[in-house]
Amino acid sequence: MSYDCFCAICGGPNIMVHISTMPRSEYFQRRLERTMAERKAQNIPDHEHMYLVEVENPPSPVPRDGEGHEEENTYDRDIVTEEDIAWTKTFYALAIRTHPDEAHQPKRPFIAGPGKYSDQGDVHMDDPWGAFTCYNENHDGPICFPFHLDCFQLLERCITGSSPASPALQKRTLFDVMRGLINEEMYPSALNIDYGQPMPPIDQYWICRPGEELFVAQPTATLKSMDYLRSVISGKAFKLKDSTPSSTPLPGDGDNPLCRLPYDIIHRIVYFLPTKDVVNFTMASSYARGLLLANRTLWWSRMADDMPWFYELPGIVKEVEETRGEKVDLRRVWVWTQEVSRPVQFIRGPFMGLANRRRIWTPCSVLADLYRAKVPDDWDGVSEQSEEPDETDWEDEEDEEEDGDEDGNIPDSGYEERVARVVWAAHILSYLTQKRNHIELLQPGAAEEEEEEKKEEEKEQEEEEEGLEYLDAETERTVILQGSRDSIRSKFLDCIAQLLSPSKGWESVTATALREHEDSIEIDVTRNDCFGIARSCRPDQRVCDSGTAKTDYCRELKNYLFTQQAPSSEFERLAITYTGRRVDHWVEQLRAILTLLDHRDWSNHRWYKGLLATETWTNLTELLCRGDSEVTTFREQIVRQAYECVVSTEVRRLLHMAFESRIGSKLWRALKFVARPVVDCRMLWYLANQYPQFRKAQIFQVPPRPKTSISFEYQIDVSNAWAQLISATPPNSEVRMIAAFAEQFWQDCAEPFSLHAEIQLFMHYEDNPELTPTFSYFGCSKKACLLCETFL
Repeated sequence: MSYDCFCAICGGPNIMVHISTMPRSEYFQRRLERTMAERKAQNIPDHEHMYLVEVENPPSPVPRDGEGHEEENTYDRDIVTEEDIAWTKTFYALAIRTHPDEAHQPKRPFIAGPGKYSDQGDVHMDDPWGAFTCYNENHDGPICFPFHLDCFQLLERCITGSSPASPALQKRTLFDVMRGLINEEMYPSALNIDYGQPMPPIDQYWICRPGEELFVAQPTATLKSMDYLRSVISGKAFKLKDSTPSSTPLPGDGDNPLCRLPYDIIHRIVYFLPTKDVVNFTMASSYARGLLLANRTLWWSRMADDMPWFYELPGIVKEVEETRGEKVDLRRVWVWTQEVSRPVQFIRGPFMGLANRRRIWTPCSVLADLYRAKVPDDWDGVSEQSEEPDETDWEDEEDEEEDGDEDGNIPDSGYEERVARVVWAAHILSYLTQKRNHIELLQPGAAEEEEEEKKEEEKEQEEEEEGLEYLDAETERTVILQGSRDSIRSKFLDCIAQLLSPSKGWESVTATALREHEDSIEIDVTRNDCFGIARSCRPDQRVCDSGTAKTDYCRELKNYLFTQQAPSSEFERLAITYTGRRVDHWVEQLRAILTLLDHRDWSNHRWYKGLLATETWTNLTELLCRGDSEVTTFREQIVRQAYECVVSTEVRRLLHMAFESRIGSKLWRALKFVARPVVDCRMLWYLANQYPQFRKAQIFQVPPRPKTSISFEYQIDVSNAWAQLISATPPNSEVRMIAAFAEQFWQDCAEPFSLHAEIQLFMHYEDNPELTPTFSYFGCSKKACLLCETFL
């Protein structure tokens, strides 16, 4: 029997949802108005499902959109778009896997995915098992609990807290909690918990009802709502008009009994009142209103307790106060934000995603309570035990957050300050060293000898292919294949990392790790930007770099390794496309070098002995001389022709004969970078054919860790940061240099940051010791970094 399965955390869809292709018809609008009027007359709550009533004079035929769906079975295209709902189409799962060769080992939960829902409760993941069964323990296959990545991030925050020092999420405990919530009386499509109001339409199939676009609004995509919130609370309506409390009743209070109550009693009364009653209470007495408006600690506490899902709000309020130089009316902010973020039907606008997050926080809280209740019983003596606080520790932390200073500011945690100091130091060091790497800093005077642009170019050229950069690709391959087993494994991992790094720059640095079995291997991969899954894609991000495309690309890479015949040109074409931004950069570098050189007459008899090499080289230069707009069009031809150059010893000799040694070396290195997609593919194919277990490879993406950022209160002036880091006064030259980066320092400290890919791997293996690599080496797409060369 066919049925849909839904996200275990939010209850939302994991399948295709339908958006109208045409505007709502006049007939639909009449039905909607009639329905809303009847619901209001019957006092039906906003969160209850709504079914459109019929009205007189329906058109014939009833309007349908371009796909043949009736209007009442689609979402409104004016409220959500395909781009808005893209986050629902890719999902992960909390699953249990036992490797066929390790059946005697205990089953351990892990995060699988990304995957696709097939039908009848089955999901297909990029995993050796191939498929898992959702929610159904009576099935032969391994059970899993599917979820959206955005929802899992909310659940993790709800359970462990927002601080990086929070205890790691125990997947074994969470799995047991979810297993205990399987609803065996209905379709095994979701957990048996409260998914908040309005309740998602969890049934045999997902139904796209008009007015319920809330369910597919991305809960973590809050950029628009945050910008709108800043603009609103920066206005005059939210300015704190008078923060001085009145200690005596005003003439208008008369015999109001509230005036005789001590401040502490008023504080406790208001703390337990719902939002609407707080507003009425403050209107009942100007004396009480004066006391409460001045009590910023109270409103900070109410925000933390009533809106834990709106964790950006305190930082935005402080940012506005800092920018405007005036205090904000926290009571008004608290009342207004609760109202505009209410999850109701037909909500639209910038706060729709926030409203869905508020709804999702309900099931997150249910799971969090059950999780914390089980944690003490689930400790098994592993290293995670020391990191897990008991329930009293949680309560103490909450109490500390409620206690503010005399201005009502929330106190800072020691860990946050330590993280901020590391961020300050990292940025200040980059300014002082002019962003040179550690190798350049060991060579005094290097920065003065060449211009910055030239130095950056040299750094890129020297960072890879240590000791082999002057060899042609064929000779290099022979040297590696004749090397030790460890050197072959290292090269294999490096090639995988390079093929999964689509462009230059820090975000695309990719790391890999290896687990070997008797006749197969498993490769864990991660990237500094988490492959773009844990955040919204950049405007310039290409389709080939999306999470779905990356999954298909990895699948083709596995097939390429498995091929015993000649290397597949189809996958090489995919690799050239995937790494296109990196290729285009080095094509431009190569063209820039050539434009500075005098033109050679390659038909001259001087080059006759190298006729084949000359033809190979001139074929490439002709491609490079095409217009800028044609570089992308001829990218594959350029890369393949560059490969023909770098496999030829004669071409290398030709370049060093035709140009001075330094220029010839630059051209040769740039050529190898341009040809690298094909060079790496061929290297992998030869290695896989020499070591049969490499041919059966499984590639797993390490679950991404969300970016974090230092709070607004730690985004301070660069001089102040220096003073807090080092007590000694810096030299005048450094003072001037630091001052020049004052504005840049503010921007850098406000920027969210993520962990280096190799540190992500380390933390992944700390959380999952059963997945520890069998080879003590991390492959990396970038070699010239202090982390790779010194620590790893």
